[in-house]
Amino acid sequence: MSWNEILLIILVVLLLFSGVMFQFALYYRNQAKNLTGKLEDRKREVLIETKAIIDQCAADLKKYDAEIKARDEEIEKLQQNLKHLEEEAKENFHKRKS
Repeated sequence: MSWNEILLIILVVLLLFSGVMFQFALYYRNQAKNLTGKLEDRKREVLIETKAIIDQCAADLKKYDAEIKARDEEIEKLQQNLKHLEEEAKENFHKRKS
């Protein structure tokens, strides 16, 4: 075999090896793109789920705040009624003593 044939064989083998490496690089690049896309989709889903949970919590808080406000108003009314009844009881007690 002459040097030209050996160099030609080496060149062909090198080109084949480079082609195989290029195919692997393209394959893994596509896999990386697919995984990145899936990751972005999952992040988007998590953000949507988190927003839904936060919205639900906000709605619950509004409901509880309304309940607390109504109960506070009821407590205030009952305290006023209690004060009024105590005053009436004191007046009745003083009237009975007199």
